[in-house]
Amino acid sequence: YIWGGPGAGKTHLLHAIGNYVQINRQPERAQYITADHFTSLVSSARRKRTMDHLRKEINRVSLLLFDDVDLLAGRLKTQKELSSFFNLFHETNRQIVFTAKLPPNQIENLTEEIASRKIIERKCHEEGIDIPDDAAFFLASNSSDMKELMRLVTRLHPVSDLLSGSKKRQYSYPRQIAMYLCRRYTDCSYKEIGTAFHNKDHSTVMYAVRRITKEREKNDRTKNDILAIENLIA
Repeated sequence: YIWGGPGAGKTHLLHAIGNYVQINRQPERAQYITADHFTSLVSSARRKRTMDHLRKEINRVSLLLFDDVDLLAGRLKTQKELSSFFNLFHETNRQIVFTAKLPPNQIENLTEEIASRKIIERKCHEEGIDIPDDAAFFLASNSSDMKELMRLVTRLHPVSDLLSGSKKRQYSYPRQIAMYLCRRYTDCSYKEIGTAFHNKDHSTVMYAVRRITKEREKNDRTKNDILAIENLIA
């Protein structure tokens, strides 16, 4: 999501991205489209009952370069169609690059799913949190309002600590519990779990699982900590 005032060079950036893809990432295909042109296409397709054809045409591209998305404010039917493309591109690991004159939270009546995801990504960047696209998409799709979004993002912060290599108990203890729960509630192997925790060795995961298993039996605090987490994920 690229935003800035008139003359900031947003359209030039979109064309530069498109040219790079066409030259360096063939056979991938990029398509540039403005909000006004997209609105015109949707309106015409609805009138002629050719929406399926339009969807097939746009679905052929690997990268959609969407200029001036802020101009869709208030155009709810057009936004609904854009949202369907947004979801489709996400599900098939393709990208849409938006430009606008305003940040997403200042555009009135912009599709919440689109605006929320972009706000999540920006907030995570500010907090130094590396969040995958699918996680941002999940939070945007399952949060009721902006306050809830910010609360969820704030709770993500300790994840970076879990993935760290620090041996301090304040980090190693929750990391070992996380490994224990991964082993208990998923079909992942020790090696797969280790890979998820920034390429920890499988023996590290085995040690963590054995240790937490013993502590759960002997230590009430560990037992209660695990029960509290299990209640959250139940």
